[in-house]
Amino acid sequence: MTESHVEPFSIITKVQISGILFKKSLAPHSNRWSKRFFIVKEGFLLYYSESEKKCFDKRGYFNFHPKGVIPIGGCIVQPTSDPVQEYVIQISSDSFLNGTVGLAAETRFDQERWLQGLREAARITLENSRMGESIIRDLETQGLQLNKEKQCCVEKLHEETIALRDEIDKNEVSSLYKEKLINKMAVTLVFLCSFFV
Repeated sequence: MTESHVEPFSIITKVQISGILFKKSLAPHSNRWSKRFFIVKEGFLLYYSESEKKCFDKRGYFNFHPKGVIPIGGCIVQPTSDPVQEYVIQISSDSFLNGTVGLAAETRFDQERWLQGLREAARITLENSRMGESIIRDLETQGLQLNKEKQCCVEKLHEETIALRDEIDKNEVSSLYKEKLINKMAVTLVFLCSFFV
């Protein structure tokens, strides 16, 4: 039996941010924090047991069966304080059972990195996705219209170029005819002058 192979960090498995964070228990009034491996993937925060980080680093792609998934599209992500943890990140949404999810980083740098990654991911919502698709369709339609207009302009320019070339050719013929006529008149004039002299 052949093992299916997924390219490391292909478009399907690429993640925006990953790493170890502490997750506060979702139980009301609990101060228990558990170390978890987290991945942000297109508007979702996936979390695993801490040991999954080694597997992720080794394989180069994430496990499609997390312990939990938190949709963060449209959520409010902000730093906050906690008596137990120092570098806390709070993710708030009306759709969450308790209203918030608490995470904590080990350093200020990691907290800032995760705040930025989570805030960017929070912008990915179904509504924004649909709006993006609508904008893309509008731009494609405008592009097709501009392409048609461009083609019409190119055709008109081609026709005008041909008409100008024809006029230049006529003027050249006319100039040649005028030159021949002047030469004939000069010869006639010379002949007439010599006749009367």
